[in-house]
Amino acid sequence: MRKRWTRKAKNKGNKQIIMCSLIGLMFLMVCGYAAFSTSLSLKAKGNIVKKKTASEILLESVVDQGDGLYKDIYEDERYFYKGAKPNNYITFNDESWRILSVEADGTIKIIKSESIGDMEWDEKCGLRTIPNWSTPATLNTYLNTEYLNSFSDLDIIVDGTFSIGKAISSKNLDLTISNEKNLFGKEK
Repeated sequence: MRKRWTRKAKNKGNKQIIMCSLIGLMFLMVCGYAAFSTSLSLKAKGNIVKKKTASEILLESVVDQGDGLYKDIYEDERYFYKGAKPNNYITFNDESWRILSVEADGTIKIIKSESIGDMEWDEKCGLRTIPNWSTPATLNTYLNTEYLNSFSDLDIIVDGTFSIGKAISSKNLDLTISNEKNLFGKEK
């Protein structure tokens, strides 16, 4: 005997097929979206490149002989250039400068490779025996206004301390360096 399908039974079967098809389609869409989304995230993460700072680039060329950048044995994480031709020239503000050191905090100390010219400390008084940098002398005013304002990249210049003057002789070089830093207000 052949089973006869009624219209109601047929509609119920069609609804089940449609519901199963929709659920299957939604499942495929969710899986496809998740796979597609994961693929994009992995690709984006793989393309991230960290830019190196100038001091990180310089520290890649530390040497232990000849001309170049040396690790300072007296101050942790400090490096300095030495040698007859250390190749430490850079261009800053369209002028030639030389790198003196890479400090522990990542700053780079530079010095102009050519003189700015012969200038008296103060045109009013002539050369002083011990210049006082806090007084408004001619050279001080020129360096801290006109010359400094000629720099195009003022935002990358930081205040620094240069300990200058006669060295205090001692057999203990660590103690000498510490004393000089304390004398100039920069404690170790």
